[in-house]
Formats: sequence, structure tokens, C-alpha cells
Amino acid sequence: MTRNQKTFALGLALAVSLIRGTQYFPDALLLGDMGNDLYAQGNKYAYKQYDDRKEGIIISSQLVAGEKLVLVAATIANNEPLPQQNVNQYHLGFYLKDPAKLNIEVWEFEKRYKMEPLENKWNSGLQQFAWSPEIPRHYNIALKDLFPLAKVAGSRNQKIVPVVLYYVKPQGAEVSYYFYFVAQNEISILAYKIYATGTEMPKLVYSDTLGDLRAHERISVRWRGKDRNSLAVKSGWYSLLLEAKFKARPSVILEYQFYHHADLLQEERFSRR
Repeated sequence: MTRNQKTFALGLALAVSLIRGTQYFPDALLLGDMGNDLYAQGNKYAYKQYDDRKEGIIISSQLVAGEKLVLVAATIANNEPLPQQNVNQYHLGFYLKDPAKLNIEVWEFEKRYKMEPLENKWNSGLQQFAWSPEIPRHYNIALKDLFPLAKVAGSRNQKIVPVVLYYVKPQGAEVSYYFYFVAQNEISILAYKIYATGTEMPKLVYSDTLGDLRAHERISVRWRGKDRNSLAVKSGWYSLLLEAKFKARPSVILEYQFYHHADLLQEERFSRR
């Protein structure tokens, strides 16, 4: 890449960053050498392997994936207050109905921070992982800025495990989910439905729609763990079904399966490790 090309790429990246709500999503933008130009200089913590994780700032080239609508995070809301003093660990937690092999990533997209536990075989029940906040703090990345995504290996990305991020112990009166997506193109209508799939016939428990969604911006799909009558649903297997109607492209239908543990935030085993 010539110097003029690099200057143009940097200017383009900065212009994109000024658009309201735009973030650097790894599967949503064609980054190429632009990432190197933005983050290689003065980068103290390049992405590398540590004892129990890979962590740091991604500086290698990344090409856009072919999907029109990409799931970038599946998280559980945490109402834990900010600690009064600095903590020496960040935590992630999740619940598995059965033992599974997971691919877990935690991202901050604008600065391209990534953390990935090396452990990929997890037992059933509540699982936790802790890591040092040294690198996120160096780049002024708060816990609330991080987006986790855990996928069951071998499920063709259709089975996911929502993750809660926390300092000491997550808090909340209910288990409420946020599923974050990024679209390659503008969406006129995004319809999503939650089905209970633990019975022979899937049962619709919740539905909603979003409209006029811009390309390359974070799309938030929320489910509070309740049905259409605002009654809490039972623990069990559920699926998230989405249909995105693009303004200039054919519609896309996606489905993700996950286990809803209604009493997750009341688990006594949540602890500071």
C-alpha cells in the first residue's frame, strides 16, 4: 500500500468513526490494512497468547465476512453497581445445561480489543472465567464497553450461550438478554421471535419488531425472559428467530438456540476468583 493510499484509508476510517453509532465490527467492515495504520503505531499490547487466554489489540488485516446480518454478541444484563475501588479481575459467567465445547470471544470493537479464553471444554452448570483488566484499562475500555459471544463448537453457529460480564457478582431481578447484530445493508424491518423449544411443538412466547436500521451500526435485540403477558418463563431451551427485510436486498432469516436459566443471577456460586 502506498503512502497516499494509507493516508486515504486512515481518513476514510476516521470519517466512518464519526457516523453516529458506528463501531469497528470485525465481521461488518472491510478493514484490511486500515487496522494496521490505526493501531499498529504505539500499540503496547498486541494480541498474543498468555497462560490462560489470548488477549490484546488486533492489528492484523481482517476481511469482511459474507453474511448480510452478523451476530456479534449475546449477553445477559448485569445491574451490578460500579465498585468503589479498582478491582483486580474482570469476570465472565454462563450456564451450560450439558457439557460443551465453546468458542468464546470478548470484543471492544472500536479499538479492536479482543480476549479469548484458551479453555474450550466446559462442564455443565455455572461456569466462570476471570482475567486481569490491565490491558482494557490501558486503552480506557470499561467493562460495559465489552461484548461477549460464546458459540457451541460444531453447531454451525446456531447454538449460542449468553454470557454475563461482572466485577464481583452480577445482580438483577430477572435474567434479561441482549443480542447484538450488525447488518451489511440498511434494514427496513427486523422482526424477531422467541420460541420455547423444549416441547414437541415450539411455542411462541415473545415477538417484537425494529425498523429503519442503518448499515454497520449495532442492532440491539432484547428479551427480558418473559412472555407476551409479561410473565416470567421457565428455565429451558429457547430459540431466537429473526427475519431481516433489507431495503435493497433479499430478506434473511436466522435462528439461534440457547438455554435460559431463569435463576442464573441468584446462583450462590458466583464469586470473585
